[in-house]
Amino acid sequence: MGIEPRTNELLAESLTDSAIWAGLGTVDTMRDTERLQGDLDSLLLWSRDWQMEFNVGKCGVMHLGRGNGQHQYVLDGQEIQRVSEQKDLGVLTADNLKPSAHCVTVYKQASRVLAMMQRTIIYKKKVILLSLYKKLVRPLVEFCTAAWSPYYQKDKISLERIQHRFTRMFPELSFYHTRKDWSSWGYGPWRSVGTEQT
Repeated sequence: MGIEPRTNELLAESLTDSAIWAGLGTVDTMRDTERLQGDLDSLLLWSRDWQMEFNVGKCGVMHLGRGNGQHQYVLDGQEIQRVSEQKDLGVLTADNLKPSAHCVTVYKQASRVLAMMQRTIIYKKKVILLSLYKKLVRPLVEFCTAAWSPYYQKDKISLERIQHRFTRMFPELSFYHTRKDWSSWGYGPWRSVGTEQT
């Protein structure tokens, strides 16, 4: 990339997004803050050299941890806004590192797809609906679960509610709410990463 890497900062780049993490340590002192600000200044110079300037209005700073000093950073003379949630690679990350916000987003997306299926599919045959569910809904729910796998019961229940809503779409599936019943269809319910399906 042309940027000299430091040992305590990591620059991660994905297509059009860039993220700079002050990992492998904490930003507690003014010296740490100045060092991170220096990295942002170096990144700005690099972006100008390569004519890939940042849109500062779309940049954000997320502070993690309870004892965080909430330091303010500047890019190109403009103050970088503080954010409590940020989507990166399709996963919504909150400053408290809890997956609840992402679970709500996934639930809304999957519910919209289920509503579209309910409105547009007239011939509600088991094979057709199950195929659509596997191809359109489950990928939304299961995408990148290793990064955001829910551990709160309320989040698990909201994700299971997606499947329950699907089963109510037509009469012959209205009673298929248990894991055992779904396994007879050859497809089990959503489950958290690291848990076994019974």
